[in-house]
Amino acid sequence: MIPASFMTLEFLPLTSRGKLDRSSLPIPSWKRCDLFAEPIVPRTLTEKRLAAIWLHLLKYNKLGVHDNYFDMGGDSLLGAKLVTDIRTEFKVDIPLQRLFESPTIAEMATWLEKVTMDRDTMGQRLAGSPGHSLVEIQKGHIAPALFFVPGGGGGDSTLLVYARLARQMGSDIPFYGFLACGLDGVSHPHTSVKKMAMAYIDEIQALQPSGPYFLAGECVGGVVAFEIARQLQMAGQHVAFLVLLDTYYRSSRFYIATFFKELSSQLKNCWKKIVNPETEGSRMVRILHQILCPVIFLGDEIGLVWPNRHPDSPEARQWYKNRVELSYHRVLQRYRPGKYAGNVMFLVSNNTDLEKMETDWRSFISGNIEIIVTTGTHTEYIRDHSQTTGRILRDCFEQARQDVQ
Repeated sequence: MIPASFMTLEFLPLTSRGKLDRSSLPIPSWKRCDLFAEPIVPRTLTEKRLAAIWLHLLKYNKLGVHDNYFDMGGDSLLGAKLVTDIRTEFKVDIPLQRLFESPTIAEMATWLEKVTMDRDTMGQRLAGSPGHSLVEIQKGHIAPALFFVPGGGGGDSTLLVYARLARQMGSDIPFYGFLACGLDGVSHPHTSVKKMAMAYIDEIQALQPSGPYFLAGECVGGVVAFEIARQLQMAGQHVAFLVLLDTYYRSSRFYIATFFKELSSQLKNCWKKIVNPETEGSRMVRILHQILCPVIFLGDEIGLVWPNRHPDSPEARQWYKNRVELSYHRVLQRYRPGKYAGNVMFLVSNNTDLEKMETDWRSFISGNIEIIVTTGTHTEYIRDHSQTTGRILRDCFEQARQDVQ
């Protein structure tokens, strides 16, 4: 919510009725921390094509090739549009996570040029190898890293929201997130929370072989983070920091009800598209697609059908995202946590039932439970109040880091 730039005007333009004339306000210029540094203008054709996309979306009149997308006020909605425009302009299947790894024009241009050279051997699909989940959201430079399990499976657009939280914690902290297995249309969603945790631990330890580990998880991702901490502790590793953001331990009945509610909603949306009078073109093909899609989807859920398709369209990407969300409810309804012999901090939104949360988790945690309330509801406390939530998370992270030194 902090403005990306500030401008000083001698007067505010007004309409004939004395109100602010927003259309007459000048487009703000991007202000750098180093006021004496001149921006480096695009030098190659690739950088110039990227700069045109950047300028159009971010509404700046001037920027340099080393300006960071997130520092310039870029958010998750613009990030999705930015990646879509790059896909269209350069005819490559660029994953949204690439924006974390190459947040400047210069870095993105370097990656695109390499991809173009290697296209014959790599093929058109460049979204990463199947089964790979760990994504570097923020490089940082001060150890240790924070490994964050997102809620709802952690699609690309979800990780962009957590990128804002990472920036508020401080750009010096290495911050990693996880993409759920199954979003690529090649790998299959995990069948249990324990298997999901084991797969994530393999990727964590490939990057950091031993502790102390700093873990966090949000919503249903908090349950997975809890299981990761348990398994690491059982393997003799030291978990120095575990924070669960708005994470309840729900009963099996809750997840079963949620599963069928979500499935019903998706079937209802399919039916609306079928009977939409504005649907034109090959109507029968569209109708067959809308009918077969939920049938195949339901068959996949009960283990009878496994459609192996690539998400090379917005509809397919949304289909896989819905399937991953439903798979989360399915595996959570079978999960029974074991004991965790450590301290756990809960960072919760302001409409949380604190007594119920502590009661539900107390039988699984033998250490101390600390609950901190942040600003905003469950849908707001990260998206709209990342500054407050990020500051609280940063303070707790710093305290845990000092305790292990």
